[in-house]
Amino acid sequence: MNFDFSAFDDKSITMRISEGVYYFEDTPIYIVEHVEEDLSEYILVYEVQEGTEEPMKKFTTMSVNTHTIPGGTKLSNIIKSRIPPRIQYKKIISEPIFVSNIIHMGTDTVTGKVGKGFFERTKDREVLSENGRKVIPGDYTGIFIGLSSIEWRKSYTPLDSVIETYRRQKEDRINVWG
Repeated sequence: MNFDFSAFDDKSITMRISEGVYYFEDTPIYIVEHVEEDLSEYILVYEVQEGTEEPMKKFTTMSVNTHTIPGGTKLSNIIKSRIPPRIQYKKIISEPIFVSNIIHMGTDTVTGKVGKGFFERTKDREVLSENGRKVIPGDYTGIFIGLSSIEWRKSYTPLDSVIETYRRQKEDRINVWG
């Protein structure tokens, strides 16, 4: 798929997200989300889950016991003990490795093509302090990845609740001063 990363035609649309996979020598290396807002563009880069047919964001699974009877009384405890537990599994997507602003003119390290892209970084670190959560950006590796080198899978306009999540990620991880 080829996506046009240009200004929005419809002024009511305030954000667009494109998802894709960055491959190196036919191996999926990163899942990339390209976010376009009113006046800014940035990317969220995720690790790839091992052992899946199609490349997807790295995740963990958590078992959730879905007992319908909470217990707490003699009768409800007896009935609860006789009902086998119903366990469901919940998929939890890992945090992005790093979040970065888009550079508008760079040379892709692998292909040599000039265009929009971002610099690869090592994994961001999260530190808890008395002031709250702080993200320390990873170190730059010197690799520039052009947006044209990413195999784009889909593009969409998210719901308002999702927009707030992306803004929080951006505020936590871009322009963080130590």
